[in-house]
Amino acid sequence: MQNRVSRPGGRAPAAARSRATRQQEPATLVAQLMDLLAIRVADSADADQWLIEAGGLRRTGVSGFDHLVPHDWLIALNHGRPAVYEVSIPLETVDRQLGFMRLSTWRPNGFLPVELDQARSRADLAAQRLGATLP
Repeated sequence: MQNRVSRPGGRAPAAARSRATRQQEPATLVAQLMDLLAIRVADSADADQWLIEAGGLRRTGVSGFDHLVPHDWLIALNHGRPAVYEVSIPLETVDRQLGFMRLSTWRPNGFLPVELDQARSRADLAAQRLGATLP
């Protein structure tokens, strides 16, 4: 029988690290899942910022969700033509309203219709995954 005593400065055995990972707080795991799903939705629309709220948790990307570039500047850079710079997408399943996502872009021409369609499609998939995870 092998004695599993960790040495000073040594790493814990792989089994102990794995057990610690499995024992993370459920809220932490849900938050990590929300971040992953939000990033996938944001990437599908080429969004610069995202925010997701579901199950009583509110998560944002690294830059938060502040208006870092005023819409007036974006419109001016787009030759005076307004565009869609922010969008809110509901996260819902057939029987539950789970929350919502907000996406924002700093591109002067805003979101393209195809990007918004892709984001809505990805958000529907994210809602299904969250619906199966949230209590």
